[in-house]
Formats: sequence, C-alpha cells, structure tokens
Amino acid sequence: MFSRARRDSSGPGYRSRRAVVLGAAGWWVVLAWTAGCAEVRPEQILQAGEHDVEILGPVTPPRHVELNDKFLRALDRDPEWREAVRAHPAGRPLPYDSRCGLTRSEFDEMLALSAKLTHGKVGEGKLRIKTPAPGVYALEGDDRLPHLVGIEVDLVNNVVRTPLGEATDCSDVDMAADSLLGAWAGKKWTLSKPRTADQEELRVELMVGKQTQSGQGLLVYRVHRGGRGGRSVILETIRFNISKSD
Repeated sequence: MFSRARRDSSGPGYRSRRAVVLGAAGWWVVLAWTAGCAEVRPEQILQAGEHDVEILGPVTPPRHVELNDKFLRALDRDPEWREAVRAHPAGRPLPYDSRCGLTRSEFDEMLALSAKLTHGKVGEGKLRIKTPAPGVYALEGDDRLPHLVGIEVDLVNNVVRTPLGEATDCSDVDMAADSLLGAWAGKKWTLSKPRTADQEELRVELMVGKQTQSGQGLLVYRVHRGGRGGRSVILETIRFNISKSD
C-alpha cells in the first residue's frame, strides 16, 4: 500500500493527515468497514466533557515512506499513469510498471514492506464534547485535531453536520478482530457527492463506536476528495476512555 504521510515528532512512525492512499486493490480506504448489527449506541460514546485522546494512524518503516514518496511523485507527474492506477480492478495486485517511479526491485521491496504496516498511537490530543441541545453533540478538537472542529452529531434527527455539509446516510459498523482497529462496532454517517463538471467528488464519513476488547471509544472522521488533480484524503482517528453506562 502507498500513502502520503508526514512525520509526527510526538509519536513513533508517521501519521497520515492529508494523504493520497493507494493499495494493491486500487484506491484503498484506510479504515474499511462492513455493515452489521451494531449494539453500540453513539450516546454511550459521545459523553459531554473534555477527553484525553490517543491519535491513531499508520506506523510505517522509514524505507517504505521513502519508496512511497517516489511512487507518489510519479503519480503527480503523470496524469495518464494516475488514471491507470485508479482504474486498476479492485482485488487484484497492482503489477509493476516502469511509469511508477521505482525500479522493479524497489517496487517489490515496497510491496514487501507494506505487509509490515501497523496502525497505532502516533500522538495525543484533547476532544471537547458539548451538548447544546438534548441528543445533540458538538465536537471540538484541539490544535492536534483541527478537522474535528465544527462537527455536530444530531441523534434526534439522525444527521451529522460538518463544515462540508450534512451527512444523512446512517448505517451500522461491525468490524472483525482482524481490522486495523481490531473488533469494534458503532454507527457511520455518510455524505456523498459525485464528481461533475462543476464540482469535485466528495465523500465525508463520521464513524462513532467502541472497541470490543478495550471498551474504549473510537471516532473516525474521513474526507475524500477527487478531481482532475488527483485524490486526497483527510483522516482523523482517535481513541479515548468512556464511562460505563447501561
């Protein structure tokens, strides 16, 4: 897999904040999900107050980052190559191509290092949750969580309001133990706008849930943009303690 990332000096490895994320199956979602019958209620997770949170992200070997950056620079230089990668069939390994900016041995090395990628703590931050009205939860992240500002989860009307629009498509999340974040369940709200001649493709998702083993709360916010200049992803993933409730 390939991801544009930056070094986070407060934690091990690298944290992807505004990234182009690519995998052997094409444009790869960092945190995949499956529909299921989730028993976790968002109000159990979104408890009012200030929370100390762990910022989670991909932890990658430095050599993988080096090779990945070369690959991404090739994507930036060559629109035809970028489109070929985007059009690659899902579920099939991406074959070597001389346009990728790497030698064959470097390409094989990057694929081998991809298997060693992990997802863990890369920093710490604070999240404030306010309740301006019953059943409504306003999120405010600190300067380490700039994208978690101006988001409002309205459980009364089953909508999530973000600076980019309202996410009204709600579904269950029920993840298996082999997912990047382990077994967890919760809810996901989605805003999706197709690409047109006048606007870029936009997909906004907010997931709120709880890890099965640790009992900690999870919050995942993802913004995916796509246009003529390529694709980008903003990803915030945090984990925090929550009080037990019935």
